[in-house]
Amino acid sequence: MQHPRLQQEALGLGGDFTAVYMSLRNLRMVVDKHPDAPCHDFVERVSRELMDVRHAGQTNARLMYREAALCLAIAAQRSPDPAVADQAWEALLHCVFECRGVNRTEATAALGEMELDIPRVRERIPRLHPPQAELPRLMDQTGATGPPSWHGRTLIWPSGKNVICLKVLRREEQLIQLARESWWSTWLGEHVPDEDFRPPSPLDVAPLGLILAPGLEGCPNPQHESGAALIYRASPDYFHYPNDERPGMLPDPESFLAMMERAARLCGRTISLGAVHTAIVPLFHNRIQVQRRHDAGVYRWRRPGRLDRWLDSCRHPNFGPTGLRDFEHMKSARSGRNLFTAAVEHMIGLLLTAGSYFRAKNPHLRGFDADGRPVDARDLFDPRLLAQAVKTVVEGYQRGVAGAEPAVLPLGIDALVERMIEEMGVDRHMEEFLRVEDQLAMDEETFLATLYRHGLSPEEAAGRVRGEQDIPLLTGPHLGRFNGTMCLPELVEFSSVSAALCLSVKRRRAAPSSGEKRRV
Repeated sequence: MQHPRLQQEALGLGGDFTAVYMSLRNLRMVVDKHPDAPCHDFVERVSRELMDVRHAGQTNARLMYREAALCLAIAAQRSPDPAVADQAWEALLHCVFECRGVNRTEATAALGEMELDIPRVRERIPRLHPPQAELPRLMDQTGATGPPSWHGRTLIWPSGKNVICLKVLRREEQLIQLARESWWSTWLGEHVPDEDFRPPSPLDVAPLGLILAPGLEGCPNPQHESGAALIYRASPDYFHYPNDERPGMLPDPESFLAMMERAARLCGRTISLGAVHTAIVPLFHNRIQVQRRHDAGVYRWRRPGRLDRWLDSCRHPNFGPTGLRDFEHMKSARSGRNLFTAAVEHMIGLLLTAGSYFRAKNPHLRGFDADGRPVDARDLFDPRLLAQAVKTVVEGYQRGVAGAEPAVLPLGIDALVERMIEEMGVDRHMEEFLRVEDQLAMDEETFLATLYRHGLSPEEAAGRVRGEQDIPLLTGPHLGRFNGTMCLPELVEFSSVSAALCLSVKRRRAAPSSGEKRRV
């Protein structure tokens, strides 16, 4: 190593765990301040430590491998010498493809979390005072015909080749959430030119299409006093889904794959434009304790916790034949770490939805059978079609985020599919517990309503005393037992590697190069 500081700080490499960790930590701080310092010898020696598993059993091994991976990431992205940058980049990729332990996890994170040069989108939502609307007159103006019907909290009228939709604000929501959805719908329509993407168009009857329409008959949340709603025009298949459980609505395999590709491509495309959809499907670690948990029960994929009610999460994914939807979940992209986190969540949500497609062939086949055994629905799965869906998602995402055709995919798609079918096809994990502390936080009416909502009969609920003991509830299927670990960690690992590789292609295409590089 030519740089004197690097030579000094590298003395501990090759030694015991503490010496290696401290050397790598110090090296990372040096190259962070002096990105021109790394040379070929530096990259080679740090790569050797990243690939070496002799310290993998140490309690803090993750921290050591993290420092090694960050050293290479800094050199790959900031070294003024293209040959050194290429060498560091290839070293990270080699670890991602060839390793299978904690060093691979940290190399993947370092690769995924590098900063990405993307636009910064600024929401510009004015202060709003929605006007009162007379719906009959409004429907006449918009060309709506026929009696409306409710789809969840949205009232829908036919209107020629489209539909007019009135999306009602939930009781627990703020007006800004509907305003955000309207603003992002317009922004995406202007900035994502894609013939397959048809975002809804807020009507210009009021600013951002927000009106007051209280007292709607059949409204699913009639207690909401404001009656605030968003009115927009959408394609008639806007409320169709790739895993639609309604009789006769499940798409054929070709249409299913097309929806998966389109959603993956648009997720990647929006990231490249500086926008992130944060809820392709709602992912939770624990929903029943959502009021008590400081993290609101939201799933954190970096931790190995179980995934709550995976089939319920996928039931109405926020994408379909027209592309993405429900833009109140859109946010402006920030750091490389946030981009990587969002990309992994996209992958997890898309792959879960792919698995749920097969369960939608028989949505009533779930839970336990008459003998109390877990339902086995593995026969509903087509391994070849699921493998094609996984491949389609990764390829579509890379195409969206980097504008590049994939050349190399993450290894092990067939092995992942086998594990997905094993865990998604058998409902082993159905149970969760309503803890005593959660019961005591409820009044009696809420307590009984919770028991009814989660499957207890009035007779069974009447026999329960609030706060006496934890109450088991069959709310699954879940991916993992209650307060346990994720039973399908391969899904998270595959998603993180795929996301990191897709983002790395975007970064590498924008980086200066000394020559032809392997595409990933």
